[in-house]
Amino acid sequence: MADASPSFSFWDTVSQDAARVGFTVDPRVPLLSRLLQTHKAMRHKPGFACVFWLRVNQLFVRNKSWPGQYRLRMWRMYRFANDISPYADIGPGLFLPHPVDITIGGGVRIGGGATIYNGVTIVGISIQGLPWLGDNVTIYTGAKVIKGVRIGDNAVIGALTLCSKDVPADHVMYGIPPNVTIKPYDKLQAENGSVAE
Repeated sequence: MADASPSFSFWDTVSQDAARVGFTVDPRVPLLSRLLQTHKAMRHKPGFACVFWLRVNQLFVRNKSWPGQYRLRMWRMYRFANDISPYADIGPGLFLPHPVDITIGGGVRIGGGATIYNGVTIVGISIQGLPWLGDNVTIYTGAKVIKGVRIGDNAVIGALTLCSKDVPADHVMYGIPPNVTIKPYDKLQAENGSVAE
């Protein structure tokens, strides 16, 4: 996992977020067309609507362009029943299938293509103890990432798992300490025939 995420323009990021839910937002078309494409995706996919307003909030925070950015964050919390900090560094292609009850703290780093289910908490206890997640990480319902752990690219965190240690790339972690299991993804598939989605 790279230490610094590449920078994407606002509309490039929104385009990749929309693609994860099966919609097209073309960053090259005129602004009105982009807004219509975005509106269509938001009407059909509440998870994308949540991610879009997060991106707007992050844009205002980065540019310090609107003093009401805190009010937008509060509105998002009530509207989508989650608390995703606009200060979190989240790569493009974020997919929230069920956006309710997700908490992501400020300063958390998440790579591109992440899939985060409902009830997930990703927070740290200090600047040195903030989680870093690689690209294409999937975190299932109710999992908690609560320390400064590093989760590698393409890793999977199982439902209701308490993730308190590093997870290598292409591995699956499941369980609650002291019975946490970390296995290579392909070996788990071979044992079970396939990994249930």
